[in-house]
Amino acid sequence: MRIPNPRLIRLGGVVGGSIVERGDGEQIISPLIYRNVEIPSPLNKNVPSLGGTFDDTFSVSSRLAQAGAVAGQALTICTFKKGLWKLYFVMQAQFTGTSDVTKFDTLQLNDPDGQQTAIITMTHLNGQSVFENIELPFVFQRDGFNVTQVTGTTIVGDNLANNIALVACREL
Repeated sequence: MRIPNPRLIRLGGVVGGSIVERGDGEQIISPLIYRNVEIPSPLNKNVPSLGGTFDDTFSVSSRLAQAGAVAGQALTICTFKKGLWKLYFVMQAQFTGTSDVTKFDTLQLNDPDGQQTAIITMTHLNGQSVFENIELPFVFQRDGFNVTQVTGTTIVGDNLANNIALVACREL
């Protein structure tokens, strides 16, 4: 069965060098059910330093720790070229000290215009800990989207540990 799907044509236009041909805007649905096995992209590199711009599959990790009075930090983990990406995030964080619901740690996605979307967040509550493992697909229509690790300001007596890992698979 053929079903018109204009999103497939738009996806084809996102990837540099692709040519949209007749029939590309149709999705074929088979009357048979097949099991899907996902094989992610081959890993091209482990990134030893943070903040690079990538157009191929990679993995990266970061750890931020704060003890006592420390200003909040924002660390750009990586920046993506346009295309279809599947991102595997892991964040593990703990906080002890003075509870303050206006302060938080987050792993966020930023667009090239600076707009932010929190992917994983932990509020500064005494004894709070977070462990999240998330898999998210994204089609970035332009270069410059980035992932940032943000920690909130801490005061005397506060302790904070924030660890993240990211495997980014370039699908198209």
